[in-house]
Amino acid sequence: MAGWWLVDCDTERRAIEIAAAVSAAPGPGGRPLDMPIEVPQVMAPPATEL
Repeated sequence: MAGWWLVDCDTERRAIEIAAAVSAAPGPGGRPLDMPIEVPQVMAPPATEL
């Protein structure tokens, strides 16, 4: 089964930290899932004019 999570974060680093915690979550038998997780940027803040 596939699924998507959208996580609103201030930094890419925070998004990666959340993905790492999800990947290490306990699965069957209490072993970490160690599942691969992609962290693409979905939206970006508007460009600022100088």
